[in-house]
Amino acid sequence: MKKAFVFLAFLLLLAVPGLLPAQEQSTTLSLGYQWVTLSGSQETYRSQVDEDDGLVLDQLHLNLTDGGWFDTLNLSASGFGGSPTGSLRFTAAQRQAYRLSLNYHRGRRVSELLDFANPLAGAGVFPGQHTSHGVLDRFDLNVELFPGKTITPLFSYQYVRDRAEGTTTVHLGQDEFLLGGSTFYRTHEFQAGVGLHLGFLDAVVLQGWRNQDGESRFALFPGAGQGNNRRPVLDRDVTLSSFKRSNSYSTDAPYTTAVVSARLASFARLSGRYVYQDTETDSRLSEQAAGSLVSFKLQRFFQGVAEAALGEAKAPNWRGEGKLELTLPAGFAFTATYGQRHRELSGWSLLQDTYLGTINFSGYQGGDVTKLLTARTALTRDEKESVGTLVSPRFGPVSVWASFGTTKQEFTLAPDAQEIVVPGNQGGYFEREVDRVGAGLNVNAGPFLLSVDFRKDSADKVVLRTDVLDLEKLRARAQVKLGIFELAANAEKLDANNDIPNNAYDVSGKDWTAELRVNPTEAFSFWGAYGKFKTDTSIVIRRPEDFTLASSLYSEDGSLKEGGLSYRSKAFVGEAGYWKLENQGSRGLSYDRAFARVEVPLESGLGLGFEAARYKYEQTAFTLANYTAKRYLFLVRYQK
Repeated sequence: MKKAFVFLAFLLLLAVPGLLPAQEQSTTLSLGYQWVTLSGSQETYRSQVDEDDGLVLDQLHLNLTDGGWFDTLNLSASGFGGSPTGSLRFTAAQRQAYRLSLNYHRGRRVSELLDFANPLAGAGVFPGQHTSHGVLDRFDLNVELFPGKTITPLFSYQYVRDRAEGTTTVHLGQDEFLLGGSTFYRTHEFQAGVGLHLGFLDAVVLQGWRNQDGESRFALFPGAGQGNNRRPVLDRDVTLSSFKRSNSYSTDAPYTTAVVSARLASFARLSGRYVYQDTETDSRLSEQAAGSLVSFKLQRFFQGVAEAALGEAKAPNWRGEGKLELTLPAGFAFTATYGQRHRELSGWSLLQDTYLGTINFSGYQGGDVTKLLTARTALTRDEKESVGTLVSPRFGPVSVWASFGTTKQEFTLAPDAQEIVVPGNQGGYFEREVDRVGAGLNVNAGPFLLSVDFRKDSADKVVLRTDVLDLEKLRARAQVKLGIFELAANAEKLDANNDIPNNAYDVSGKDWTAELRVNPTEAFSFWGAYGKFKTDTSIVIRRPEDFTLASSLYSEDGSLKEGGLSYRSKAFVGEAGYWKLENQGSRGLSYDRAFARVEVPLESGLGLGFEAARYKYEQTAFTLANYTAKRYLFLVRYQK
């Protein structure tokens, strides 16, 4: 973070001399120092909030006009330092010459949750053995030449880098061992194309190239050679003296995008989109381990294992869509949409395991044992979707619409026999059809707005486990403004299910929220909101340890409360707020945040500010994850 802060300051020093020729300039800079006090679980706090002591760039805005080589130039930045995120945005433009935007974002990522996915929580091992501390950097550059002209060249570049260190585990020789290591992933993406503007027709064609590569390296964590299970297996202690794993991959994905929109007549518009992408991925894994280990599958003790794996995957896919929009007599409007999607996914892998120094359970020296596995799998999926929507004119304040559509799906799945663990429903050719109807009502009566829409999907069969036979969704939104009062509310209800044997996938959910905002004066306002939500999801799963069937249930049942006030004048700026989430579902918790901020202007564009915030998190069944954190921030502000 310090390097990013220095980089930002250096960039500003470079930029300022070039900005001097500008005719008009406005500057806002708010910089401060914050510190954090914490009681309770540091691991949970870092995983959720991760504010830290240090300098913070609250906000930076530079706006310039008429600078010779630009008509408008804007620079904005915030975060970095003690903040877990930081962003920088630079834009410049000159009429009919160019538009340029540059964006940079950095974010810290911490995952140290105490009880989530931690089988050792009952033994008092915290945090869990699957942790990560990382930094994600993202850089975007977009250039448009001759904007507004008939032909507009377009260029863009994106770079993403993800670096992390952490821990994980490996199951080997009838025990689980803790590993430590690092991961590194990066993406380069280029786009070049052209935009066409011919009055009645607008089109954009882009050719892109995306390259991703990454690697992870893990080794036995110091002192973890005894494993998580200290009990002997067949009177033998299972231990590791060394372990190393290296995994790498590389992906190339060229793609083409074309978008066109044409006005055919005063009452008709035709638009379309086409996207094609051809993705190829190569992966490589190498693993070596040594120790005292046991394999029931081989019925042997062994002293080490060497594993090597190669993999290749290809995923060409395309999708196309056309839309016709018609304005009909008497104020009616009709939209017809037709789309097709095609996706292929095929892969090949080669795996070789060599078990070293094997001894059978009776004590006979068996030498080394090598296992070789190859597998090929392929999936092809095609979809054709047709949708028609009719919208009525307004009858007084009311208008209605109706929609009808159908989706036809075709699947061809060819798994390798080596991959089939439980026989049945593993491959073949499948067809599925989904019919969809929808309807809606809109009311626009001056200060009162209301919209209600309903959707129903009906399928003839289930192919994938998360496909549904029936889906119903009802949604409503309302808004009213009376003088100084603004009231808004929304509600949604969802039901989806399939009842095929050994699956029983079912989802139901409903939520609603209401918000009231009061604006007594132009300078002062306050608001409050309240909402409830409830979601239940169930599906039959197969346990990986013994392949028996079991029901997986997950539920959420909670509420959301929010309120605040703000006051803005030349002499004083202040705001305060409170937010609380409660959930009594499968993972009971409550999380609330309160904050207050004041700014007092001084002379010559200077000002002082102060901000305080409190974060409080509690888990119903696991109090060790609870924490209370308080953050204090002092600011110096300059505005010109």
